[in-house]
Amino acid sequence: LVRERGGRILGYAYGSASGRIGPVGALEPELLPALIGVAIRHTPILNAVGVWVPASADTAIRALLEAGLLFDRFPGLICWSEPELPFARYLPINLAMV
Repeated sequence: LVRERGGRILGYAYGSASGRIGPVGALEPELLPALIGVAIRHTPILNAVGVWVPASADTAIRALLEAGLLFDRFPGLICWSEPELPFARYLPINLAMV
């Protein structure tokens, strides 16, 4: 659970020692990159960092690329019946959880 200094909850972020980051959930879309950063900084990671980032989470993608992370492995395809996707504020642990 990530809070600002005043105690207000900003969201949550999880990271594992294997280097997997997620799920990450933010109250506001603009907080998502910062919450990913919190997970990376505060997780004792043993290997490379990996995170699933849907294309609609454009602020997160931009922040991760600017931080030096790279696209790796295969892309995933998510088909959704609604026009709005929830990924501006949320990153899943993997595509199976979507």
